[in-house]
Amino acid sequence: MKRFVAMYLLVAACGGDPDPIAPDGPAPVQPGGPVTIAITVAGQPRANVEVMFQNADSVVVAQTVTDAEGSASGNVEAGGYVTVIEPRPQAGSRDRLSTFAGVQPGDALRLELDPPAPVVQPETFLLKINLDPDGAGHIVETSCGRADSPGVVDPEEVTLFGCQGTADILVVSVDDTGEIFHSHFHRAQDLDPNTPVDLSSGVYAAFEPSTVTFDALPADTSFVGVYRAIKTTRGVVFDVSGGATASSRTATINLPTEFDQRDVLLTSSTPFPPPGAFGQHTLIEWDPIVSTDYTLRVADNQVLPFTSQPTYDPASRTASWTEGALGQAPNYVQVSLNIFRDDIPEGRGWDWRMVAPRDGTSYVFPTLPPDASDFELNVIDGDVSTVTGLTTAKLPAGYDDKVVRERAFGDVKAQIEGESGQLVIQTLADLEPTEPGL
Repeated sequence: MKRFVAMYLLVAACGGDPDPIAPDGPAPVQPGGPVTIAITVAGQPRANVEVMFQNADSVVVAQTVTDAEGSASGNVEAGGYVTVIEPRPQAGSRDRLSTFAGVQPGDALRLELDPPAPVVQPETFLLKINLDPDGAGHIVETSCGRADSPGVVDPEEVTLFGCQGTADILVVSVDDTGEIFHSHFHRAQDLDPNTPVDLSSGVYAAFEPSTVTFDALPADTSFVGVYRAIKTTRGVVFDVSGGATASSRTATINLPTEFDQRDVLLTSSTPFPPPGAFGQHTLIEWDPIVSTDYTLRVADNQVLPFTSQPTYDPASRTASWTEGALGQAPNYVQVSLNIFRDDIPEGRGWDWRMVAPRDGTSYVFPTLPPDASDFELNVIDGDVSTVTGLTTAKLPAGYDDKVVRERAFGDVKAQIEGESGQLVIQTLADLEPTEPGL
């Protein structure tokens, strides 16, 4: 920091007040710009959470705590870091650090700890359906959940959640083995508690098979899990799972036929790798319904596959791994460390995760200052550090999208929106694969 020393000329004879000499030039302009972060726990602002704001060279520009509104801010240059020391959820639990990398001046970051369940209002109404003479049972799926025990002679009371007064309803019959059989669909039904919803005039139509075909499967793939969902403007009305063996490369999925281009068909594919593989992919695509058949060239649409386990070098503070050459370049990466320090009277462990725009296969963690208790958070000699998580993804909007960057620790499945798109996620193969959702 520059220090300006005021120099004064002493006026001898007159004894007058000294005149200050102004420093040359204007005051220096601080580089970068303001970055804020809002932290919530179970949906409520969390005060007194320690936050560190750093430039890309790890120079600390602010080390502070969140205010009563759960907010903190610092003046950060482009490409800097913001690290949060998360509050322990309970006594004796491990510490966790969360670092946003690649932040930009003007970012308004958000970190939701223990996100609350959505608050949805129950909606109770009367519902009547008709029996399928060829069916053995019935299921009622809606754009806001399954309706249990509808009436088949007289309307019966059912309760759904979060419909906001209107629902798309699919009545499904099943055969004596429980397999889906026939259906009829009703769009935009008003859920008036005083007026029964009568669907008893619906005409049952048979489900039709759709074919899901996989080309260019990675070597030694044993099985491909398939999930398909039909989504109207109000939500998912129908979903089903299946799979394809590597030898057939084809899955047959039965779907209802009453939907059209107003609706979206999502297909999520998870090729299961052989033992010893390093990465596992989930490839999700969604488009307006024109045809229910679907073909995916996996090798072309996967992100660049992991070809080694990730490692962490404490000396350079760098997590790194290797990737193959076939596939799309991802635009998002999240890497997690597990750190343990043996100490007296007892050891201490903590987790450190970082999100960043993907621009290679090695990522430098910032050098952190000691925390408020003067604990050294960086990995030092004698510590045991392990990479416990690695995710790369091709996000539809990309990491440079302001909303994506500001919510980079949020659920990447929130990117499944709009009429069409593709989301590809790769995790370490020994971790649970990411499941799709809408």
